[in-house]
Amino acid sequence: KSYDAVVKSQDKDAYAKLYPGDPKNPKSVLRRPRLDVPAGTFVLSRTLLFGPGSGGMMGAGPEETVLKFSGDIPAIKQFNPCGFYNFAVEGGRTGIEITGDEHHAAEVMLRKSYVAGDNYYNITFRNQAFAGMHIGTGDPAVMGGAEHDQNKYVNLRFLNTGDYGIYMNNGMLDKWLCLNGEFVGQKRAGVSINFNNLIHGGLYNCSFRDISGPGLDFMG
Repeated sequence: KSYDAVVKSQDKDAYAKLYPGDPKNPKSVLRRPRLDVPAGTFVLSRTLLFGPGSGGMMGAGPEETVLKFSGDIPAIKQFNPCGFYNFAVEGGRTGIEITGDEHHAAEVMLRKSYVAGDNYYNITFRNQAFAGMHIGTGDPAVMGGAEHDQNKYVNLRFLNTGDYGIYMNNGMLDKWLCLNGEFVGQKRAGVSINFNNLIHGGLYNCSFRDISGPGLDFMG
């Protein structure tokens, strides 16, 4: 409810409940420690939100820590820089979603999608409806969202993740690393980056199998 109030109505009181201020620095949001999730299977019906002050999330390993989501929702939605490590995410419309306004837009609470210098390590995405990861803006048919800047994807597995493994409809992808990725069973493409004005980065030692379309789609 607080999230809806912030996004739809820009309710400052609701925002303060979600992201309280730092008593030592009233101009800053209180920093939260990294969320460490133990081994186990966790069944969830609501999106995990990682916004201002969030320290990211680490599991015990993708075979040990499994987050299972039900419904047509983003499993994890990220608004601000933080890292994700060592877990599996199953179900949902998307596994990790970084969508919203671009970072030079007017200040609008929880609608920006600029993350830079983040690590996404050792994560398995499985059985999403649309994509394992979606970066850009919420409407897949429209270019938008923020630059995706200096982020590293290492040892990510995308297994039967709907239409795409990774879907990017933002306008700029800069200094991106995708290393040791595995893409299996997508319906349209393993990786789709067909709106970008700039693609600066690379995929190294990645495998693509049983995909009903190209492994890499730069043409739409």
